[in-house]
Amino acid sequence: MNHEDAIKRLRALRDETATLPPSTSSAEFNSWEPRTRSALTRALGEKHYITQRFIKTKWTPSSYGLGDTIAFTSTFRGTVPEAQGILDAAIAEIELLAEEGAGSTAPPIVTARKNAPPHQTTPAQ
Repeated sequence: MNHEDAIKRLRALRDETATLPPSTSSAEFNSWEPRTRSALTRALGEKHYITQRFIKTKWTPSSYGLGDTIAFTSTFRGTVPEAQGILDAAIAEIELLAEEGAGSTAPPIVTARKNAPPHQTTPAQ
């Protein structure tokens, strides 16, 4: 996958977040989430801190009362902007990596990954 394809795919997935029904059990979410994880993994690698941040995103509340659907809906809706921000960060990262690898004859994403700094498991503070 080249950087242009990766950016196009991630932008489409970012836009799709706004249309997801607020439920982790919906067919739409259960299609979108693995497609997004796969796109991030292919573009940045499984261990890249942006990919890891997406993987660790919490879509459900950590505590709730029995039958408390409002907590689930509220948490889900609150997580959508977080996911969009993660995808924006991934797009920016790919654009930077593509610029750094512009002089190579290898495919842009492969070159970018090889030239990238060591992957972090948490974002730098």
